[in-house]
Amino acid sequence: MPQPMTGPMPHPVQGRRSPFQLASALASVVLGFTLATSANPMPAAPTAPDLPGRSAATSSAPFRFLLVPIRGTIGVDATAAGVETCLALAKSEGWDGVLLEFDSTLGRLDDGLAIANAIRLAADDLRTIALIRTAGGAAILPLFACEEWLVLDEIEIQERDDRGIVVMRPLGSDRPAIRTLPTWGGDAETVASELSALRVAGRRSMPATISRKSRDGRAALLDALVDPTLALRVEPDGVLRTIGPDATSTDATPVIRTGEQGPGIRAAELDATGLADGLSVGLDPLRIALGVEAVEPQADTGVALIGSDADDRFAGRGGLARQADMIFTVVDAIGSLTASLPWTIERARLAAPDRPDGRSRYPMSLGRDGWALSEAGLKNWTVACDQCIRRWNGVANTTRELLALEERGRTLLDAYVAMAPVPEDVARHAGAIRVARATLAPMSELVPEWRRLATAAKENIDRVEAMKSSPPRIDR
Repeated sequence: MPQPMTGPMPHPVQGRRSPFQLASALASVVLGFTLATSANPMPAAPTAPDLPGRSAATSSAPFRFLLVPIRGTIGVDATAAGVETCLALAKSEGWDGVLLEFDSTLGRLDDGLAIANAIRLAADDLRTIALIRTAGGAAILPLFACEEWLVLDEIEIQERDDRGIVVMRPLGSDRPAIRTLPTWGGDAETVASELSALRVAGRRSMPATISRKSRDGRAALLDALVDPTLALRVEPDGVLRTIGPDATSTDATPVIRTGEQGPGIRAAELDATGLADGLSVGLDPLRIALGVEAVEPQADTGVALIGSDADDRFAGRGGLARQADMIFTVVDAIGSLTASLPWTIERARLAAPDRPDGRSRYPMSLGRDGWALSEAGLKNWTVACDQCIRRWNGVANTTRELLALEERGRTLLDAYVAMAPVPEDVARHAGAIRVARATLAPMSELVPEWRRLATAAKENIDRVEAMKSSPPRIDR
């Protein structure tokens, strides 16, 4: 018996390398499965899939494929750029196909359509095979772009038990394999609009290389997924059709009530439609399903490339957020300094050593040349001058910092405006620009006043330093 693959497919590896170096640099978990099954005898005479222009394997050369994970959130964890890189690598290396592993139910339809377009266009050069764990929402579009569908009979998911410990729970063929899952848009009209968009985009995503029967069957499935009032029936001739929900199910013509699944379709039901083949975990069942003599995974390069692109995207989103944080940190600093500046100026004015209400601190004594500050008066005069100089230095430092912050704020904002946000950050990017401009504009209007205050501070410092070096005296 072939040794089965256990657990989830490998997750993206960390690191940054050239895409075309990764194939030889990374060891694949699935490659281990190849070694584990290579010594086992293989049933002969596999059959070719139902694809126009594709024929059964006629040599013992293995079917070489690249595993490409479509996991997490479409457009974030799996992006069109990452998938395109994987497809380009598979073409350049002369591999036979790509195995796209679907485990995704979140994301935006636009991002899903971009991935679907890349997969659909690659079908002329590569055999595109979907391995379905769970697919829904935006992931339906790239799924429909694949030429062949395989649905796993059983998968494992992580969940926490009553003690909070993470355990693996198996899900069999009665689990939902495909679900519509339109996103909430605020009202029923937006949900209906998204369902309509999904129907149109799903039909557009199907590759030209699939048979008419598969195309019609997928169209029927798509109609049932977007219209809860419809059900599906497999006719005796194997054709999949949409019917009303009240139709009677028989052994000869079973009815699949997709509306009861949210809408959706279970793994076993998807297998029964003939659109997908049920698949046990392992390379030998995969070989038989693909109709080839042998299969050969090409390391985990696809996992790495998808993960690398997601990392780059995450880093880009993080850079956008950090830039906005820096702008508003500058805004906060300007606001704080501006609020305290009037009192800083007033304290400097009150510290003037020659104020009339402070002259009692400077007693004078008569000397040979006239009246001069006594020893205690001179000490108090020096202390008062030093204190006044410190106060005006505080004004000078504050205005200098305000001018520098205002310039930095404008520079940061200009750089932020030039940044290209991902679609889910467009509104945040525009909102931050709008608020930053509205906040920085009145602050920029204060720049002439800050410059005037800086000049006044310097003049007062020079004046008090001169007063300190020339204490008051009255010549005879």
